[in-house]
Amino acid sequence: RPGEAMRAYDRLRRVLDAELGAGPSPEIKQLYQRILRDDPRLAGPARAAAVLSRGTPVPWQLPPDADPFVGRHDELRGLDHFTGAVAAVVGTAGVGKTALAVHWAHGARGRFPDGCLYVDLRGYGPEEPVPPEQVLAGFLRVLGDRATDVGYEIAELSGRYRTLLADRRMLVVLDNARASDQVRPLLPGTAGCLAVVTSRDDLAGLVARDGAHRVRLDPLPPEQAQALLGRLIGDREGAAAVVERCAGLPLALRIVAELAAQSGTPLTELAVTLADRGRGLDELDAGGDPGTAVVAVFDWSYRVLPPSAATAFGLLTWHPGAVFDKHAAAALLDTTPAEAGRLIGVLCRAHLVQRDGVDRFRIHDLLRAYGRRLSAPDAVQTALTGLFDYYVHATTVAETALSLGHGDSPRPAVFRTPPLHDPALAARWLNTERATLVAVVVHCARHGWPAQACALAQALRSYLDQGRHLAEARTAHRHALQAARGLGDPVRIGAALNNLGGVLHHLGRYAEAIEHLEAALVLRRQTGDRTGEARTVNNLAGAYGRLGRHAEAVESYELALRIARGTGDLASETLVLANLAFVHLRVGRYREAVDCHRRALELAQRHGDRMMESVEHSNLGFAYAVLGRYRESARSLRQAARLCRELGDHQGQGYVSGNLAVLHTRLGNHWVAGRHVERALALHNASGDLASEAAVLGYQGDLLLRTGLPAQALQSFRQALTLDQRLGERFQEAQALNGIAAAATALRRFDQAHQHHEAALALATAIGDRYEQARALDGLGHLRCKAGEPGAAAALWREAAAIYAEIEVPEADQLKARLQAMTVPARASSTVD
Repeated sequence: RPGEAMRAYDRLRRVLDAELGAGPSPEIKQLYQRILRDDPRLAGPARAAAVLSRGTPVPWQLPPDADPFVGRHDELRGLDHFTGAVAAVVGTAGVGKTALAVHWAHGARGRFPDGCLYVDLRGYGPEEPVPPEQVLAGFLRVLGDRATDVGYEIAELSGRYRTLLADRRMLVVLDNARASDQVRPLLPGTAGCLAVVTSRDDLAGLVARDGAHRVRLDPLPPEQAQALLGRLIGDREGAAAVVERCAGLPLALRIVAELAAQSGTPLTELAVTLADRGRGLDELDAGGDPGTAVVAVFDWSYRVLPPSAATAFGLLTWHPGAVFDKHAAAALLDTTPAEAGRLIGVLCRAHLVQRDGVDRFRIHDLLRAYGRRLSAPDAVQTALTGLFDYYVHATTVAETALSLGHGDSPRPAVFRTPPLHDPALAARWLNTERATLVAVVVHCARHGWPAQACALAQALRSYLDQGRHLAEARTAHRHALQAARGLGDPVRIGAALNNLGGVLHHLGRYAEAIEHLEAALVLRRQTGDRTGEARTVNNLAGAYGRLGRHAEAVESYELALRIARGTGDLASETLVLANLAFVHLRVGRYREAVDCHRRALELAQRHGDRMMESVEHSNLGFAYAVLGRYRESARSLRQAARLCRELGDHQGQGYVSGNLAVLHTRLGNHWVAGRHVERALALHNASGDLASEAAVLGYQGDLLLRTGLPAQALQSFRQALTLDQRLGERFQEAQALNGIAAAATALRRFDQAHQHHEAALALATAIGDRYEQARALDGLGHLRCKAGEPGAAAALWREAAAIYAEIEVPEADQLKARLQAMTVPARASSTVD
């Protein structure tokens, strides 16, 4: 129960601080960190053994098994003996397709040691079906591929997904599919994996084109249906008549059994009631389709609910997300979370709402369709407006906690939210609700709540950006732009264009990003939005920098800086200074970079942005390490690490660990550096920050070279280069090219080394990266020396030494000493002669 554990830790910390002026013990702090990391050892020995044996958790995403599960012996045996790659379980609504697939999957767990992926595709719900690219992004994250948002085309996502599954034995359950086209990109494509698809459609295309084995599910035979009733209520007298009225549909039978158990009404009497109720329903005019018979059960079940629960059910079916919690339900129902929880409990006992984990709930799509006819349009409009306002409010509170380290309400707290005051709790809530929040943005944009669509997308911007949830961010901001244009509001249009431009920037689509950002800039200048103008100019500068257009980047950053100072926007000024420092760093102006980072740090401290304070301590630590100022580097990185721990900032901890790896590598503390590399890679992999992961792979390569492992170093540099090229990280690409060349030199692969140093030199010269220019010249000098050309080597080294001296890094003194060592023997030999 990690949520409760973290709340207990927070209470403990506050009490100790208030009463004793002390903090928790090191042991308790360590336990807290283990909870934040979701340490498998805390979940019991069985799960821990599975996790630790593989190094990463084995995914098992199935919903709970149906209890009890009766019958379907032939269908289960058919799945047991099936040896193909795709099984399609098809049948009418409410016939038990999901229950069969989930029950079989739980029983077949031993066949799939690499785990199970599950998704409800919502093919027949009131909302739009889940698009396959969204499913792929989620599956890829679970499988450990953090490149889910780079090259957003579905063909690339599907290809990477199948590549990851190629050497695994996994089960993929694709529940509630609308059609074959929705499913096809999600099929594993390898003999070791099995996909089980459920659908009301016959999926003829999947059978004909993809060789799917169809398992047709009919209503339960009378004897099995009666057995299910007997298992549910312990009484089979009158069961035959009830089974007939329920058309053998398990969903209907479970609802009837629960009502019979609660009311004590005999089944014989219930059968008569159902018959009367069914004859009065228009839905039974559909030619005897068994799928329509369940509506009579729904109607009867609904009418025996207490009035408050009946009202709640009708409104809850309008929630646009797949799942919800009691706080969202409270906002929708305009009541307290405690009362919402009580009403949901009544509905769960009536099988009208299903539990989906701890304190989370879902509604079957048949029940959603039924329930949406029960509430007056005005009541639905009011309820949904309350729900959407709640999500805007709660997301803003959570984002405040992440950025400032506390979750003070940004406006009067008209809604009761889950505990969001602590950054770790806020991050956990946002991670849990991410899919729902994006679904709400889409619903609001399409169905008449444009202001809430824009506000929620804006509230999500920083979280989605920092977590690199780029698929979700693109969806949210694209729909926010649509909503803003519908409103005709240039301020909102400018914000949405700016946000979408930022996403495209992260996707490596710099030309598209610049197009959106320039359009945003025009609108922000027209509306006089100086704060927005500064932020858009800052984003434009970042895109220019990625393309190696440094003069334009510096000019834009300086413009953004002037605007931010003119408006007194300390947050924007801090961000622009930090970004400007990176441009200076990349072109070898390290002193200027340190100065910008120091000023950014002072501003962050002045306006209380602890997140930015930790970032700037980390950035300073890196810059100091490059300059050889190791004591200052260590001091800054210790401050950054402390702040990241207090804020629960895992991504920030990844940056700090990477920078500590650089520092300790340069100090010769190789074992310590290796531990920091491992931690940084794990944290960046978990957050999906590919650019930082690529940088740390480069640090790992440097470390391996220094420890005499050039083959392993070569592998790390190649991995880094692959990511850098995919992301368009041209500066890191130059670093990786030089790293590959250095490893190839150590392996005596001199032609390969020469090729990569030349490529690094050309790229570094084109983008103005003075440090990597010097590294390439230095490396080429080594190759000339090994080829017996000391004169040519010395000329290259002198050129490299001049650049090193210009940018004031320790390599200047090292290279100067090497050149002096070359000339001394020559003079001595001349004297002897």
